[in-house]
Amino acid sequence: MTSFSPSDAALAGAQTIRRHWRVVAGWALFNLVALVAMIVVTVVVAIGVSAAAGGGASELSGVLGGLVASIGTVAIQVIIVGGLYRLMVRPEEPAFLHLRIGPDELRIFAVWLGLMVIIFLVIGVAVMGAAAMRDTPGAGFAIVTAGFVAAVWLGVRFSMAAPASFAQRRLVFAQSWRITRGQVWRLIGMSLLAACLVALVSIAAWVALVLVSGFTAGFGSVIEAMSDPEALQSHPGLYLSQMAFELVLSPFMIVLGAAPAMAAYQALEG
Repeated sequence: MTSFSPSDAALAGAQTIRRHWRVVAGWALFNLVALVAMIVVTVVVAIGVSAAAGGGASELSGVLGGLVASIGTVAIQVIIVGGLYRLMVRPEEPAFLHLRIGPDELRIFAVWLGLMVIIFLVIGVAVMGAAAMRDTPGAGFAIVTAGFVAAVWLGVRFSMAAPASFAQRRLVFAQSWRITRGQVWRLIGMSLLAACLVALVSIAAWVALVLVSGFTAGFGSVIEAMSDPEALQSHPGLYLSQMAFELVLSPFMIVLGAAPAMAAYQALEG
């Protein structure tokens, strides 16, 4: 049985950033520009719907604006993950910063959507079962716990579907089930290590942002803005810098979180 090192796979994102930091920095710029453009489109859609309805469809315009924003955010994440997978598997493939919009990205989205549906169904069945057993609290808790465990187990067993689908240029769920047989605990360990790395980097980055903002705008202003969201109105610079920082940091977090799956797939497939 082919095996892999959970620690090596968990560090794949950090290795990718170290070796290709210029590319990842380009993805950060792309993420910033794309999300700003998406915000503009969302506002235009909301205003257009409201104007077409004579100003009486504020709720509808808000819903449509939120839908456009959600779709745009997911699309940008899929494009960046596709670029990451392309960099790891087919770096010679022509693409600007390894980013493209094509069948590979559609397959990644399809896998994500399929996994989300499967997990939601499992959790939904567990919740409904617990509700039906509400007169027996112990049984309800056991059902919810079993549903959560089943959802995690299925998520791990299908965790190689997106990398495999990208590498083979076709949707493959069954292969993920095959290559993860006997590797569940290793994959869980890999995921936990990667999550810890993402958390540590996020904390370090936010501490750095607070220190820089404190030295430039004053720590009193930073503490006030962090403790009272309404105070951001009097400190728009802090708000804009925080938003820009989040948009720039996001691709680095995506690389740290998504690269381990592709690294594990490459190791398991030999």
